[in-house]
Amino acid sequence: MATSPLRVAVVGAGHWAADVHIPGLIKVGAEVVAVCARREERRREVAGRYNIPQQYSDWREMLDSSGADAVSVCTPNDLHAPISIAAAEKGLHVVCEKPLATTVDDARAAWQAARDVVTMVGFSHRFVPAAQLLKEMIDAGDLGHIYHIFAHMLQGWLVDPTSAAGWRLIRAQSGAGTLGDLGSHLLDLVAWFGGDITRIFGYLRTFVTERPLPQGGMTTIDVDDAASALAEFANGATGVFTVSRYVPGSTSTFGIQGVTVAGNKATAMYDPGRPHVVLIAERGQPFKEVEVPVRLRMASEDLRGELPGAMMGRFVEAAVARRQVHPDFGDGLRCQILMDAWERSHAAGSRVEVPAATRE
Repeated sequence: MATSPLRVAVVGAGHWAADVHIPGLIKVGAEVVAVCARREERRREVAGRYNIPQQYSDWREMLDSSGADAVSVCTPNDLHAPISIAAAEKGLHVVCEKPLATTVDDARAAWQAARDVVTMVGFSHRFVPAAQLLKEMIDAGDLGHIYHIFAHMLQGWLVDPTSAAGWRLIRAQSGAGTLGDLGSHLLDLVAWFGGDITRIFGYLRTFVTERPLPQGGMTTIDVDDAASALAEFANGATGVFTVSRYVPGSTSTFGIQGVTVAGNKATAMYDPGRPHVVLIAERGQPFKEVEVPVRLRMASEDLRGELPGAMMGRFVEAAVARRQVHPDFGDGLRCQILMDAWERSHAAGSRVEVPAATRE
């Protein structure tokens, strides 16, 4: 790290800003110089908690006046691309929560705008030590030629039909429902493991079609509650994916989650609930535990406490060195293309081709 800390301005004061990005940035030595949020009470609370010197209600003013080197974007999804684009055009490095945008066009515009700055998308699941070890196993050929990738991410916080419809359940702000929330993480992870996905057959389901609004009254739910898909990878592997927010009992940091990768030499499984262990079974043998090596381990098993620093540390080091890092906006665009293909497939009721991610 350079002796002068990276100066970061944060847009947003909700959970992901206050409990993930800001403490993660501080933990790795960055200087959080400003926070922006519309709600004055919340903005003041977060600024006071972390001794942040500047407060703004307008993110455009913050980009012009804060003196930051980089921007952290932790807003509802519909603002991710506009803020990221504006920051990149001012030469600021950007770490943006996932998904990068609500449409492929907006994601591509963000990628194009940010070609001269360091970017990162908050696909935090890549930073789980067991996931990193599994990636190394795949790349080293330990599993052989990959035949299958099975992945699921399940939460339960929508099971109560009387719970209020926050912004994540309103398409104009979220762009998608569970697909954009959990499916973006899943798609980034499986593409990281397996490479390009070329075809997908997607299915979406909304179980509760009307919910109360936080301010009173009711609203129609226009996003998905659960999503499943069959996929084909460019290397010939097949994928089976499921995400849902209607699975009672999934109360851990990442809910109920698992990834299984099967090749012609071995099968490996990882669960973020055991962040320092990968299960692997070689052909004809039972599963055995493989411990994550020291070089990849976190200080503790507490993902909620450890992952923010792991992710932000990677971003801050890259921004100081002006060296690109992954997952970047190109990865964010690829994920957006996959989510769009999933939705198009559901609408068509058939398998669709997945276009390549290009800047054009």
